[in-house]
Amino acid sequence: MANKKSPEIFIVDDDTRTGWILSKLLTSEGYRTQSFTSGKDLMTVIRSGRIPHVVLSDLVMPDMTGNELIVAIHKVIPDLPVVIMTAYGTIEHAVNAMKAGAVEFVTKPLNTREIRGIMKNLIRRLETGGDRLRSADSARNIPAERQLIGSCPVFQEALQFVHQFADTNLTVLLRGESGTGKELFARALHELSARKDKPFVPVDCATLPENLLESELFGHERGAFTDAKISRSGKFEIADGGTLFLDEIGNLSLSSQMKILRAIQERTIERLGSTTQHRIDVRIVAATNVDLEKAIDSGAFREDLYFRLNEVTIWLPPLRNRRTDIRLLAGYFLGMFNAEFRAEERAITGFSEDALDVLLRYGWRGNVRELRNVIRRAVILADEVIDVKDLPKEIVRSVERETIPSDVGEMDGDGGIGDGGMDLKEMARREAIRMEKVVILRALEKYGWHLSNTAQALNVDRKTLRTKIREYGIRREGRREERRDGVTPVEKPID
Repeated sequence: MANKKSPEIFIVDDDTRTGWILSKLLTSEGYRTQSFTSGKDLMTVIRSGRIPHVVLSDLVMPDMTGNELIVAIHKVIPDLPVVIMTAYGTIEHAVNAMKAGAVEFVTKPLNTREIRGIMKNLIRRLETGGDRLRSADSARNIPAERQLIGSCPVFQEALQFVHQFADTNLTVLLRGESGTGKELFARALHELSARKDKPFVPVDCATLPENLLESELFGHERGAFTDAKISRSGKFEIADGGTLFLDEIGNLSLSSQMKILRAIQERTIERLGSTTQHRIDVRIVAATNVDLEKAIDSGAFREDLYFRLNEVTIWLPPLRNRRTDIRLLAGYFLGMFNAEFRAEERAITGFSEDALDVLLRYGWRGNVRELRNVIRRAVILADEVIDVKDLPKEIVRSVERETIPSDVGEMDGDGGIGDGGMDLKEMARREAIRMEKVVILRALEKYGWHLSNTAQALNVDRKTLRTKIREYGIRREGRREERRDGVTPVEKPID
């Protein structure tokens, strides 16, 4: 039974039934709760001075989204933890919520065991007086380079660029899909440079409102606008001597792009409401998941800013193109979340073969970030080992629905799975052959038909790979152009 001294959790969801269920669940766990149907109602209570321990909020609501609520809450209480709930199919929105400041997110339909585990962990960390709910990575202060896990050639190549260009003042452009680790790479560039003892300042350009951009980046003087009651330094000034990380720079408006270009070129900034120029010494690292070349062609991105940022480009591979690293990453995250959620005697010891098979076959649209969140959830739910039942149902179903892409073709012309008279063993054999051909073909295309790199990525020797290529009749249709980064393989690709 909850009492007046027990932790209080605010729940906000426009679906009153969900709010009622969560309130009953958390009350039975000993927490005090209050439910709201809108973020505005919750903010009214917070502004009155009543502060909960944790806020549990839906992501999509009519009056105020979960992301907007996070921003509003953190303007009043910067370190108040917010957990976001999201329906399946909105993983990208959930990622944005984490970037906006959410400490956790959970998927609907809600898993009561997961909710209990998350709340227990959050409250425990608050009561022990630790860092106010930073991520496991930052709480342990692990160097960024040590968090860049992977052995496949394409990932190691990106990591090699970090070591080569870290201790320079060249502007670096990190390119790749959302969730591939762009901020970790940016932090590694900073930590391995001579600027490591100066600030590393990240700026999420995707969530920076247009009307606040100039003030946020360049600062303002008192009285520069209605709410400017004090003078304030911008991100460029705060990063002076260190590194400014401009994340998702491809999402900026043309007007904002021009202001940033001018600051980078002139190495001076001017606060809003001031006529004084401030000299700055800042190393710029930018990142985007936008196809900048297409954006330039369509007029959405300035070509002069592109060339200014593009002194060094590092391409980060999606997780589906480095599947041999999935085991390494899953093991790393397992250790991380064992330490965070589990006592040593109750630690999860590993993964079942079936669970690993699902992890290896899934498409990972959210990349490493999605894998991290899946393992975090599984560590909370699992008993001794992580099994298929501990993985999100949508991931398991996606793997079960997976089919061979039509552009790969069949192994032969005499039929496929499901032909009359074919027993289960033969069906499984043919499907295994088809899948192996797909994996080999994809890997060859990924590594430019470079045999050594492909063999290493697939964890087989060159002789075995050549045998498979001949056996399956895999042929290269035309030569691939030089890679975008201009690097020519040492070994001549096969024809």
